[in-house]
Amino acid sequence: MKSVQEVSKTNVKAHHRVSKRYFLMDGLRVGLTVGILSALWHVAWLVLVATNTAQMVTDAALRLHSIEPVYLVHPFRLEFALSLIALSTVGGFVLGYLYSMIWNSLGPLVKKHRLGRTPAHSRK
Repeated sequence: MKSVQEVSKTNVKAHHRVSKRYFLMDGLRVGLTVGILSALWHVAWLVLVATNTAQMVTDAALRLHSIEPVYLVHPFRLEFALSLIALSTVGGFVLGYLYSMIWNSLGPLVKKHRLGRTPAHSRK
């Protein structure tokens, strides 16, 4: 059985090995995270609509940006609320998933740059 010191030395070596590589994002996890955050944001908005305070918040936000409020917030309707939550969740998932795929595809470029290799267009 390994001692605590041996295990911690092994963990430090493993950490240094991993830190030299670029970080990959899990598309499913990032998509779910962004989808859930987007859904929660829209649930908060729907609470404002349901409690009839959304118009006041919208007017105040527009005035803070020096915009004359011309928009009208309609009364709460359950079918629209459920559609908004579903669409914002799916849209957030897609954006999060695409973000992680773009991040992962750029990882090797960042790794090459950090290793001192210059891009082809900047070589003399």
